[in-house]
Amino acid sequence: MSRTLFKEEQKFRQAWIIIIMVLAVVVWLYMIIRYIFIDELFQKEPGAAWTTLIAGIIPILVIYLFVKMKLLTVVDTNGVHCRFTILQRNFKSFTKEDIQAYEIRQYKPISEYGGWGIRVGRGKRGSAYNVSGNIGLQLYLKNGKKFLIGTQQPESLSRSMDKLTGKITKE
Repeated sequence: MSRTLFKEEQKFRQAWIIIIMVLAVVVWLYMIIRYIFIDELFQKEPGAAWTTLIAGIIPILVIYLFVKMKLLTVVDTNGVHCRFTILQRNFKSFTKEDIQAYEIRQYKPISEYGGWGIRVGRGKRGSAYNVSGNIGLQLYLKNGKKFLIGTQQPESLSRSMDKLTGKITKE
């Protein structure tokens, strides 16, 4: 039975994401109200009106996804595990035997990984799971790959990694 050394849950709560989501819903609601009460599009062109109504479901689903989704990171005595709830059923896991070295480092989310979320690696940067901020756990794997996990608790994560690996940090 493995013992949990570290656990972190991160959610997408950046102001700019919330503003974009609210604007999308406001625009959609405006279009629906305009079509019903001003243009009376439902009587004139019911197909276009229904398309607009159904298309409005997309921003609502995206908002739901962002509200419910979170990045779970767990370090236990077996290794490091992470997943995005809603999008992934199973954890992406790295056993301590998989890890050659690690470091807690500052990174540039946009220029290094193209933003936040699940970032599939291309080239020397590797892959990343991140939600916000610019601090993460960089794993250097024995198979030559790299994987970065964003964190808001770098000190606690570093201590748990020291316990897990016996302190094999990147030189």
